[in-house]
Amino acid sequence: AIVDELTDKGCAVQFVSERITVDKSGTSPVDGLMLGILAAFAEFECRRIKERQAEGIALAKARGKYVQAPKLSDTDVEQAKAMVDMGIPKS
Repeated sequence: AIVDELTDKGCAVQFVSERITVDKSGTSPVDGLMLGILAAFAEFECRRIKERQAEGIALAKARGKYVQAPKLSDTDVEQAKAMVDMGIPKS
């Protein structure tokens, strides 16, 4: 997890509104519990968002309203790479 990576490097991570501080010396049992609960809710919400997005796409496809941009051909990709290599801006 990101918090573990940061604390392993000596950083302290503070969640201001939740009043939780996590550092290399460890967390209090309550802070650890709260961090675990927040992580579980964040993962749950991420999954729900993906589910709702998939449902919306399926409904739009059924109505014929979901149209993706066509994929670039190999030639188009090569040409774009060459333009970038020449220093031509992407926009």
